Amino acid sequence: MTAINNDDVINTVNGFPVQASSLLANPTTRPIFTSIIILLKVYPVLVLVLGSFGNLLSFCVLLRANMRRYSTFCYLACLALVDLGVILTFCINFILLYHFNNDIQNEPFTCNLFAFCIYFLPQYSSWILVAVSIDRVISAKYLRLAKTWSKPKHSSFFSL
Repeated sequence: MTAINNDDVINTVNGFPVQASSLLANPTTRPIFTSIIILLKVYPVLVLVLGSFGNLLSFCVLLRANMRRYSTFCYLACLALVDLGVILTFCINFILLYHFNNDIQNEPFTCNLFAFCIYFLPQYSSWILVAVSIDRVISAKYLRLAKTWSKPKHSSFFSL
């Protein structure tokens, strides 16, 4: 068994519970633990890049003039922005923690902002999907009501 530098253990185990250092010291669990660390470094960067690109592309497509006429596409454009916020919130925390050893939850303001975004943005995304479903039901079933309620100005009002 080789000696492990304590600084390497502290830097690698940052973000994990204290018991994780024993996993790194154990020769049987070390390969699993290092592969988890590699995944936690690579996965958030990939999700951030691909997810941001996909949501921004969706937002740009959904804001075209011919799609802006329909309320459903206005809801979906708002959903693309909210999902971009969800991706940024989750991935930036992992990237800062595992690439730069900076935990945003150590500062009071950033901790509160992070906690708010973690809980608010996914819930807001779900409620936008509920609004899309209600809008589609009104458009499909109640045609007379749809002429007054399924308009883009109403969707932008309900999205906020």
